[in-house]
Amino acid sequence: NLDDILDIFVRVNSGGTVLSKSDLLFSTLVAHWPDGRKQIEKLISEMNGKDGLFNFNTDFLMRTCLFLVDAPMNFKIHTFNSTNIHKIKNNWDQIRKALIDAAVMLREFGFNQRRLSSNYAATPLAYYLYKGGKVNSTTKPELRKLIVHSLLKQVYSGQADTALRGLRNGLRQKAESDDTYTLKHTSFDFSEYKKTKLSGGKELTIDATDIENFLEYKKGAFTFLLLSTLYPDLKLDQISFHQDHMHPHSKFKPSILKEVGIDGETIKQWQDMRDQVPNLQLLEGRENTVKQATDLSKWVNNKADDATYYRKRNYILDEQSLELADFEDFFAHRKQLLRKKLYELFDLTYIEESFEEAV
Repeated sequence: NLDDILDIFVRVNSGGTVLSKSDLLFSTLVAHWPDGRKQIEKLISEMNGKDGLFNFNTDFLMRTCLFLVDAPMNFKIHTFNSTNIHKIKNNWDQIRKALIDAAVMLREFGFNQRRLSSNYAATPLAYYLYKGGKVNSTTKPELRKLIVHSLLKQVYSGQADTALRGLRNGLRQKAESDDTYTLKHTSFDFSEYKKTKLSGGKELTIDATDIENFLEYKKGAFTFLLLSTLYPDLKLDQISFHQDHMHPHSKFKPSILKEVGIDGETIKQWQDMRDQVPNLQLLEGRENTVKQATDLSKWVNNKADDATYYRKRNYILDEQSLELADFEDFFAHRKQLLRKKLYELFDLTYIEESFEEAV
């Protein structure tokens, strides 16, 4: 079995240049397509951009090429046979365009290599573009939902091939006359697509339990996904936005917390809560540089006429105290408002309850 031989070679090849199975399969592809190495490396460079915004690699591109030409998704040597390689070679111009357009759209959606927890989130997007799916003001937000849901639900963790197979089946339909495939819908609607069945118990649908888990995420790629969903009007491709601690990170030093009457285990609890979603916002980079370690109460009050707008936009109650001493109360109330908004955004029914019941 050639695949077993490749696996053994990868394990024992400890000297010299370290080669992965992907590298060896890539060599198989190049053997059938001499110009393939140059073309693929050029495309990866174009997708990543001169600024190195993304980190797409050969492994991603090889799997995605199989995905686009409707070849089997098994990352095995027999999958890279002459028939499938010729499909990739003969459709290279269309493949290249779809992948570059997908990378451009990811930029527009505000992603970069730190925020894109799996490169494979770009693969179904590229397939939709490759097959002629419509891109307009209606479908773009729906396509962004696909990216966000697939990353939040971590559908690419574990066996990416299995997840990709299910996602592709949700997009395509087989022609009656031959073995070709077309899109089920040329105008993408995520409300329908999220019903797609994935193996291994994975799914795109977000439920109430997911939202409770999301609200406890700490600052990172996943919290960016949530915040960008909560602030949908931000021009993430035009302006640099930072994930900002509303109550500044530096204010949670034990010495400072003790000054406002916090001690013992409560200090550790507050330091844990500090980095969670209810204490985060998306703030324009330049504005965040100005804000730095400024007390939240001082920062908002200095906005004068904009203070009311700031509270509304950032899910803060009008009467909410912004003093550090009241951080726990601030955190709990904002968490409830964010919970309610996320229910709305993810199409869940929110049952109104008293604040005491919610917390």
